[in-house]
Amino acid sequence: MKKLIAAICVVLTAGVLACGSTQVLVGQEEGWKLLGFEKVNHLPEKDVFKLSSTEKFTALRLFVKERDVEIKYVKITLINGDVLQPSIEKVIKSDDRSRVVDLGAEGRQLDSIEIRYSASGKVFSKKGIVLLAAKRYDPNGKY
Repeated sequence: MKKLIAAICVVLTAGVLACGSTQVLVGQEEGWKLLGFEKVNHLPEKDVFKLSSTEKFTALRLFVKERDVEIKYVKITLINGDVLQPSIEKVIKSDDRSRVVDLGAEGRQLDSIEIRYSASGKVFSKKGIVLLAAKRYDPNGKY
């Protein structure tokens, strides 16, 4: 029983520490919200972030940790069905971020974001982590 409790404590502590580091990375700039994150293998892969939010955003940005990540394709689908395919840096270095993708000053509602990418490194090396953040729309222009 004591071993089980110790194991649960270790897992919970690791989870809290893992979440804390992503919040610090994204939370450095006021008005940005973390929409999601994914671990990225060295093999090309595709992830779709389903959002379907009524909240409006004026910009998007990718943050990268652990490994350099090669971005192959980004597709942003808005709630009204419009599709944006912004040009993003080909490679984002570890502990760096992409340029800001402007969605418009009036803010846009996001349905989904599809990203195709791969991390640098060998088969059994540490995976890269990509965090997706969006800047909240503020009608008062605070952000």
